[in-house]
Amino acid sequence: MRLQKLTQLETEKIEEEYKELLKLIAKLKKILSNKKEILGLIKDELLAIKEKYGDERRTSIAGAAEDISVEELIPEQEVIVLTTRDGYVKRIPVNTFRAQLRGGRGIAGMATRDEDQIDKIFVSSTHSFVIFFTNKGKSYKVKVFELPEASRTGKGQSIANFLQVGEGERITASININSFEREGKCYFMMATTSGVVKKVEVSEFANIRRSGIIAIKLKGDDELKWVRETDGKQEVILGTAKGLMIRFNEKHVRAMGRSASGVRGIRVGKGDKVISMDIITPKGDLLAISTKGFGKRMSLKEFGAQSRGGKGHIAIKLRPDDSVASMKIIDDTDGLLFVTAKGTMSRQEAKGISTQGRYAKGVRIQRLDADDYIVGLDSVVKGDDEVINEKIAPENNQTS
Repeated sequence: MRLQKLTQLETEKIEEEYKELLKLIAKLKKILSNKKEILGLIKDELLAIKEKYGDERRTSIAGAAEDISVEELIPEQEVIVLTTRDGYVKRIPVNTFRAQLRGGRGIAGMATRDEDQIDKIFVSSTHSFVIFFTNKGKSYKVKVFELPEASRTGKGQSIANFLQVGEGERITASININSFEREGKCYFMMATTSGVVKKVEVSEFANIRRSGIIAIKLKGDDELKWVRETDGKQEVILGTAKGLMIRFNEKHVRAMGRSASGVRGIRVGKGDKVISMDIITPKGDLLAISTKGFGKRMSLKEFGAQSRGGKGHIAIKLRPDDSVASMKIIDDTDGLLFVTAKGTMSRQEAKGISTQGRYAKGVRIQRLDADDYIVGLDSVVKGDDEVINEKIAPENNQTS
């Protein structure tokens, strides 16, 4: 074949390729200029890929996972919360303590330094809020599960790790709150060591900043020591270290703002001070216990209601060099938890304490070491039916 013929064939081939390219360009321009054409092409290509490579789905599509709060991961449990005068706190399961016979010596409830003392005990739930009130009249809020869990004889951790308490402040009262949304009005009834009382609506404490808020304005060296939740229709008792007790209706105490100072609840004599405040219950009796471990249970019928601000009635006749450590309203369903300055705790059933007249000196409720004394009393839910009377080797002077 001649060279001219070969050259002509190659030219025809190039011209044919050129025409095909022009057709392809025109087709692609048409596709790019029409969104429907583009989507149709994508669909065809995806179907081809599915046909060639597709198989059964190996995963499932679910809704977005809900956020889980820390509280939902914490089991709800009844616990005892303890604080010391030097500002330590811990929580322990309430079933740690078994019931004991009246007069038992108890078991160690918290290790303290030699110069420290247990100052406050109360029963709560891990899912509850606790509003802490201090001797300086301030209030703080925390969830119970945020408090450190420790062994029965462990010292706990400093409250300063959880609350921004000021210098010289210590926890003197606490209220367990499940919710601040209530039907009807609810109040905090407060009392100080000088006998001042004050009533504030609970709703005023719903938003407490980490640095705390004022609960009551104090005068001089007075201290806030007791706070109880009420519905505005309850009867209140105040007890003093010298064995006096006054009973009055809280309707005689008007509701005030958080910055108010309060009004006179009981007139305290020279050398005396208020050591307890409580709310009367329908079937309740009055229990008084002295620092030396003597106590008695009395019918409230022996104590008529008085006007707020009076001197009160004699509730217990004291032995020499003794004073009242605490007064509390109890009934037969209560379990009682007594705590001493050295950390020993004794749990007893209220029904095991006999009722006496208000002029009696009472009976020994707890045996004490020579250098120990009662500092607190609280009621707890009943535990198992096992009743023990045991003496545990001293554990309460441990240090860390």
